[in-house]
Amino acid sequence: WSARELIKTNASNRERMQINILTIGKPDAVFQKVIEYYEKKCRNYYRVNLIQLRDSKVKDIPVKIKEEENSLLKSLPRGYQCVLDERGVQFDTLQFAEFIKNHVERSIDLNFIIGGAYGLGQAVKDTADKIIRLSDFTLQHDVAYTVLLEQIYRAFTLMKNVPYHK
Repeated sequence: WSARELIKTNASNRERMQINILTIGKPDAVFQKVIEYYEKKCRNYYRVNLIQLRDSKVKDIPVKIKEEENSLLKSLPRGYQCVLDERGVQFDTLQFAEFIKNHVERSIDLNFIIGGAYGLGQAVKDTADKIIRLSDFTLQHDVAYTVLLEQIYRAFTLMKNVPYHK
């Protein structure tokens, strides 16, 4: 392929396929710079939308989870739903890159859903086409958001044979 054809193909894929990351709450400032860094790098490959929904201010935890669940359900874009949960399947980096690549090749939008401080309600989990575990550790949601975004970028570089993955 010529460079012009490759750029045209990449632009075409960017317009068709997109990845949405839905999360509850705005990341702490400590994480914001890293998130912005990887968000910008991801845009060189495919469209990545970060959808940050307002966290509930209710003190009652079950009510808080339900309100956040309703917010997520109302905001879910069409596409393949991936819920991040500690009981999900865990990929290694190459498996995750292959998972992303399969959706890119079929132009299927991917939605990654990250819960708030108290997790996700069952109704959100029930929408999942796949439940993914990022780690055997329980991760604070800003950490999960950052790790996911970095792994998406890493998957893009693997797919395009760009030196980043070591």
